[in-house]
Amino acid sequence: MRDSAKTKQRLIDELEHARERVTQLERDHARVTAAVDGSEHWLWDWPDLDVDRQWWSSGFFDILGYEDGAFQPTLARYAELLHPDDRANLADSVQRCLEAETTFESEYRIRRKSGEYVWLRARGRVYRDESGKPVRMAGSVLDVTNRRQIADQLRKNEARFRALYNQTPALMQSIDAEGRLVSVSDYWLKRMGYKRDEALGRRSTDFLTEESRRRAIDVELPKFHRNGIATNVPYQFVTKDGEIFDGLLSAIAEFDSAGMFARSLAVITDVTERIRTEEALRKSETRLKIAGSLAYDLIYEWDVRTDRLTWFSDIDALLGYPVGYASRSIEQWLPLMHPEDRAQLSETIARHRTSTQPISYEYRILHANGEYRYWIDRGLPVLDEEGRPRTWIGVCTDITQHKRVEEDLRRNEELLTEMGRIARVGGWEHDLRKGTARWTQGTYDIIEIAPGEPIPGPGEHLDYYPHEDRVILEHAYQHAVETGEPFDIEVRCNTAKKRKICARAVGHPVFEDGKCVMMRGMFQDLTEIKRAEEERRELEEQLRQAQKMEAVGTLAAGAAHDFNNALMAIYGYADAAAALLPPKHDAHNELRGVLEACNQATAVTKSLLTFSRDTSSQLAPTSLGQVVRDATRMLQRLLPAAVEFAVDVRNSEALWIEGDTVQLQQVLLNLVVNAHDAMPEGGSLRIEVTHSPVEATDAWTTIATRGLGTVLLVVEDSGVGMSEEVRARVCEPFFTTKDRGAGTGLGMSVVHGIVAEHGGQMYVDSQEGHGTRVAIEFPRIPPQHRETVGQSPRALANGAGATVLLAEDNDTVRRVIASALKSAGYDVIQAADGAEALERAAGAIQLAILDVDMPKLSGTTCMERMRAAHAGIPVILMTGFQTACLTEAKLESVTVLQKPFPLPDLIRLVGDLLKGVEIDEC
Repeated sequence: MRDSAKTKQRLIDELEHARERVTQLERDHARVTAAVDGSEHWLWDWPDLDVDRQWWSSGFFDILGYEDGAFQPTLARYAELLHPDDRANLADSVQRCLEAETTFESEYRIRRKSGEYVWLRARGRVYRDESGKPVRMAGSVLDVTNRRQIADQLRKNEARFRALYNQTPALMQSIDAEGRLVSVSDYWLKRMGYKRDEALGRRSTDFLTEESRRRAIDVELPKFHRNGIATNVPYQFVTKDGEIFDGLLSAIAEFDSAGMFARSLAVITDVTERIRTEEALRKSETRLKIAGSLAYDLIYEWDVRTDRLTWFSDIDALLGYPVGYASRSIEQWLPLMHPEDRAQLSETIARHRTSTQPISYEYRILHANGEYRYWIDRGLPVLDEEGRPRTWIGVCTDITQHKRVEEDLRRNEELLTEMGRIARVGGWEHDLRKGTARWTQGTYDIIEIAPGEPIPGPGEHLDYYPHEDRVILEHAYQHAVETGEPFDIEVRCNTAKKRKICARAVGHPVFEDGKCVMMRGMFQDLTEIKRAEEERRELEEQLRQAQKMEAVGTLAAGAAHDFNNALMAIYGYADAAAALLPPKHDAHNELRGVLEACNQATAVTKSLLTFSRDTSSQLAPTSLGQVVRDATRMLQRLLPAAVEFAVDVRNSEALWIEGDTVQLQQVLLNLVVNAHDAMPEGGSLRIEVTHSPVEATDAWTTIATRGLGTVLLVVEDSGVGMSEEVRARVCEPFFTTKDRGAGTGLGMSVVHGIVAEHGGQMYVDSQEGHGTRVAIEFPRIPPQHRETVGQSPRALANGAGATVLLAEDNDTVRRVIASALKSAGYDVIQAADGAEALERAAGAIQLAILDVDMPKLSGTTCMERMRAAHAGIPVILMTGFQTACLTEAKLESVTVLQKPFPLPDLIRLVGDLLKGVEIDEC
C-alpha cells in the first residue's frame, strides 16, 4: 500500500510537470507565432526531401493572394507559380546547396492569384544526416517588390537625367572639392574640342584665358565657396585648338554635413556673338549618386507589464555597440532616440499600452559612430485573457539607405529644376504605349502652365503652335517615330497665356523590339537669344551705313582735293592769259567765262568738303535773324513770281548762335532751291526764325528747349512733298529725284553736314501732295554786340628783291603760282616735296608758301622745322581742305589759304605779309 501511494504521488507530480511544460510550450508557440506574423519574413519548411510536401506559414499564402491552406504546398506547385525566366536560376541555387553548400539565397518572381508577379527573396538552409545526406530544408521568404521598383525607378531617373544632361545645348560640367573636372556633357566636349579622358581630372580653370583664370582664382571662386551659388559670371574660355570664346557660367555648390564645399554643378552658355554686339541661358548638370543596401530586420518583444525589451537579433552589433550595451527596457531605450522624435515616440508607446491596433511609425536611432539612422517600427499586440495587450511583437527595419536615396532624388530633382529655370530649358517625355506625357518644371515655366494642371498628350501639344510650325513639328515628330532619327528644329510657339515665343524642340525616340515606345526630348526658350541676335543685326546694319557714309565722305574729300588743284591751274592760266592781252581784247569775255565756271566748280567742291566735314567752320557769335534778312534779297531773285515768298524773323535779339555766316547762307540757299524745284507750278514758301519751338501738330512734334533754349529755323513750302521712302534717304549723298544732269544730289547732305558742325539737329516732315517742312534747331547763346572792323585795302605789291620759297607737289599748280610770283617781281625757289623744301630753305628766304599735303614731309611739319632756322618767317599754308590739324595752324606769322584762289589775291597777301600788315582773314 505504501508503495502504491508513492507511485500515485509520483504520477501526480509528473502529470503536473507535464501540464506546466504544455503551458510553457503553448506560450512559446504563441510568442513565435506572433513574431512570425509581425515580421516581413514568411517561413517555409520541407521536412522530408524524399517526399514532395512542404509547410508554408500563413503569410506565405497572403503574399500569393490565397487563403491560408488553400492548397497543399509542394515543390511542383511552387514551380508552376515561378516566372518562367527565373525557374532555372532558383533550381540551380537549390541544387548547389543540396550538393555542397549549407545555405542559399536567391531573388525571383512568383505569380499571385491575381496573375501579377511579385519579387521574393528566399533564404534557405539544408540539414543533413550523420552520413552527410541532405534530408531537410527550411528557410524564410521576403517580399522585395517595392525595393526592386525603387531601384528600377532610380535607374530610369538616372537615364532620363543623363539623356537631358547630354542633349541640352549648353556646356555642363561638375567639379570636385579640389576644382577638378569629374563630369562634362557631350556638348562641352564638342564645343571645347576635347575627348572625355583628356578633360576629366584637369582643373576647370585650365580651360580659361590667363586673365579669366586669375579673376576666377582670386575673386570668383572664394565668393562661390562662401555663397554656394553663381549666376551669369562672365569668363573667356579657350578650346583645344586655341579659339577663345565668351561664356556666362552659372553654378550651384553642394556642401557636406560639416558645411565644407564638396562639389559644384555648372552650366556654361556660349554668348560670344551676344557679347560682341551687346551683352546674356545658363544651364547646369548633376550626376546622381544612388546607394542602396539591404535593410536589417530586428525582431523584438516588448512586455507591457514589465517594460522589458527582448531582442531576437543582435541589436548591439547592428548599432555598433559592445555586447549588452543596448537597453533592454523602454525607459532606457528612449535616450538613444533623436531628441526631435522622443516626444512623439513616447506618446505612441503610451497609447499602445492599451491599444490593440498595429504599430507603424518612423524614428531616428543613434548609432555608435554618432550617426542617426532611420528605422521603421511595425508591431502587433499579443492579448491576454481580457483582451488587453500583454506583449508586443514587432520588427524594426533600417530604412536609412531608402531615406538617403529619397533625399538624393529630391535634391537632384530640385537641382535639375533650378538649372532648367536658369537656362530656360525644359524636358518632356511621351509614352506612346500609354498615351501619357511628362514635363519637367522648366517646360511648365516656358509654356506658362502651373504645375499640376493637365499636360497635353502626344498630339494635343501641337495646339500651342501656329499652323505652319505645327505641320513642321508634326512631320519631324512622326518621322522620328517611324525611322528612329532624332529631330532638332526651331519653331514659333504660343504659350498658355498667349505670349508668342521662339523655341527649340529636340526629340529622341526610344525603340523596343523595333517599335518606338517613347519620345523624350528638350524644349528651350530662344526668345531672348533671338532678340539679342536681331539687335546685333540691327547694330551691324547701322555700322555698315556709318561706314558707307564715311567711305563716301572720304571719296568726296579726295575728289575735291584733286579737283581743287585742277581749278587752281585753270585760275592761274586764265589770270596769266588775261594779263598778256590788251585791256579791250575780245578774249577777255571768254576768260571771264572761264573764271566764272571755275567759281561754280569751286562751289561744288566746297559742297563736297562740307558734306565730308573735311573743312572746318569759322564759328563765331552770329545773329541767325540777321543772316536770314541779309540773304532775303538774294533768295528772292532765285524764285519765280508764281512763288509767294515770306520771311518771319521774331525777336532778333534772342536769335544768336555760334555760326559761320557763309555756311548758314549755303543752308538757306540749298533749302530754297529744293523748295523751288518742288513747286514747278508755283506755290508758297515761308522762312521763319524764332527762339522758341513751334507748336505741335499732327505731323510735327514739339522740340524741347535745352539750357538757354534753342533758335529754330523753319523752311516750309507747299510743293509736291515726298514719299516716306524718299524722305528716309533725303540726306544721302548723291541721292536725288531729279533727272540726270539736273542736279548733283548734294543739297540736303551738305545741309546735314553744316547743321551737324554747328551742333544742331535737323528734322524733315513731308507727305506726298502736302508740301515739306524742314526745321533746324541750333543751340542758343546770349545776345552779342560787336563792332564791325573794316578790311584794309590790299594793293598789289612790288616784290623786287624778296625771295619766296614755294613748295607744291603738283607740277602744274607749282608752275602757275611760280609764274605769277615772278611776274610780280619775286625771286622764287621751287620744291616738289617737303624734304626738298627743307633743303632749299637753308639759304636766305623772306617768306615760305607751303602746300599742306605733300609727300615725304607735310607742309605743317616743314613749317615747324623751318622756324628753327628762320625764326618768325611768314608762312602761307595752302590746302584744298582744312583738316583738324589746321584748325590750330593760324599761329604767329602763319596764314592758311584755301584752294582754289585767284592769283592776284595771293600776290596781295604775299605783299601784305612782307610789309608786316596784320591779316584778319584769308
